[in-house]
Amino acid sequence: MVGSGSSDFIPLRHLGNRGVRFLPSCAFISILLPALLPPLVAAPPEPQDTTKAPVRTPLPFEIAADQYSKNHFFVDTTYIRSYELSLHSELPLATPEMRLAQVVEVEVWILRTDNFPGPDDRLGSAWLTLPPRSSAGYGPEFRSTPDSAGRVESGTFYKLDPTQYEVADGGLSGVITILTPFEDNQTIGIAYRKADGTQIGQFARDIDGGDPRGKLTLKMLRPKDLLIRGPEFLISWRMMLKNIYPLGGMNLIQQGFTLNIVRRPQPGREETTVFQEPILRILGVDRNGDGVFDYKPGRTISEPRAEIILPSVEPFTYGIERYFDERGGIGADRSVLNPEVYLAQPNQFQPPLPVAYYLTGTAIWEEPPEEVTAQDTSYVVYMDSTARLELFKVARSDRPQADPFAARNYILFANPSPQVYKRETIIDSTGSRVLFRETVAKEDTRIPVEIPLEEYLATRQQYELRKMMADEARKPPELKARDDVGELLSNLTQIQIPVPPNPIFSIFGKPEIKLNISGAVDIKAGFRNTKSDQIQISQEDQSRNEPDFSQDVQVNVNGTIGDKLNILAD
Repeated sequence: MVGSGSSDFIPLRHLGNRGVRFLPSCAFISILLPALLPPLVAAPPEPQDTTKAPVRTPLPFEIAADQYSKNHFFVDTTYIRSYELSLHSELPLATPEMRLAQVVEVEVWILRTDNFPGPDDRLGSAWLTLPPRSSAGYGPEFRSTPDSAGRVESGTFYKLDPTQYEVADGGLSGVITILTPFEDNQTIGIAYRKADGTQIGQFARDIDGGDPRGKLTLKMLRPKDLLIRGPEFLISWRMMLKNIYPLGGMNLIQQGFTLNIVRRPQPGREETTVFQEPILRILGVDRNGDGVFDYKPGRTISEPRAEIILPSVEPFTYGIERYFDERGGIGADRSVLNPEVYLAQPNQFQPPLPVAYYLTGTAIWEEPPEEVTAQDTSYVVYMDSTARLELFKVARSDRPQADPFAARNYILFANPSPQVYKRETIIDSTGSRVLFRETVAKEDTRIPVEIPLEEYLATRQQYELRKMMADEARKPPELKARDDVGELLSNLTQIQIPVPPNPIFSIFGKPEIKLNISGAVDIKAGFRNTKSDQIQISQEDQSRNEPDFSQDVQVNVNGTIGDKLNILAD
């Protein structure tokens, strides 16, 4: 029994160790009975889990075929073929040639257009075609050549931090993505080193010309006004990827993502197939043939940037052609292609490009955080008196690169002498690339252009087709010599009179009479004015006007009665 003066007994085995407390200074055991006593303070409620993410609903999107990203670039056109082969393969491609050409180091420089240079800015010159850097560096000609739009562009450049750009696929694809905003009037230059040791462009650490802060020689990633000029800058336009479409957010997730590509050849009409083939399969993003977009992060989707990747640099022309070429060709109907989306971007005063294809679907993504820029009022922006000179720079308005195919000469312009001006098409010794040159007195007047042979053959086929159709359209209609007045007079003067058959007339042969009336009419008309100096009653009688008219008519009648009797009358 525990305690005294009570008749209630509680077995200790029911309390366990929780209800027993031993007090060494006492000779008894104190029993704690929390279950039997009312609590002094109410127990707090159990905390609720507030870390669960709210349910997010997929949002619909629609992207026109010409709304591709404008910030992805090849460092050189030689990477285009391997890039497409890699995207068309089931697994990422890494051939020995690709590993040797892998970009292992890169610096990115952007032309500064404001008047606030930074401490690390450098004068630089960006070249469209730049040879590898030798051990002695680039010669002085690379630092002194005057600017030529799209070919050589100089100025003050600032260097991007590595967090402001991204090298795709570890450099195997030769693709660089610029993550920081830039304007169309800014040149972007790079210096990079490949795995085989080849270096293109000059790094900031390189000393060329003996001056550690001298003018840099860079490889041009994009020229000024690339979006405005478009295919006028042929090589630079090919270096910009046109197969990546942004959703406008970041951190895309696969849950709730759907994609379909539709064709709208005319208002109110929407198609998901071309020649009975699903467009998703034609563009290489439905390899399973189940009608569902192949969601492959890093291959067809960029989840961090929320972008859709189509496995062809120009999917709505070459991508469609490639699919049908593997299956016998696209034929004469080229209306399914949409080359207009790869032309220069129109400004606000120009009509929009005709777009036939659209990317539609639903997705869940995060909106990018808004950038809040605090206004700094500690300085005053001003421009010195020489700033206006930037507006008077002479920019070349014609195409700076050699045109692979000659444009039609205007009919009023004289053709240049072939001894002075020459266009050359040269196939290299390997038979894999074609070089185009335009020279005057054996000196290049435009930048030579080099493209793969297979691309030349495809482009040449399109050129010849357009040229044939244009020649047919320009061909004037065939004109036949006609004498309408003579035909009219012959109908009046050449008379055939059919005669009903009878026994008497049959002696003359054919039952008809032909009359041929000819002659001449000579008409002379005029007025005779006679003046007299004799005195008349009326002054008007001193001058007299009277008509002078004469007419000679000669008529000849020549005919036949039947085919045996001739008649002649004057």
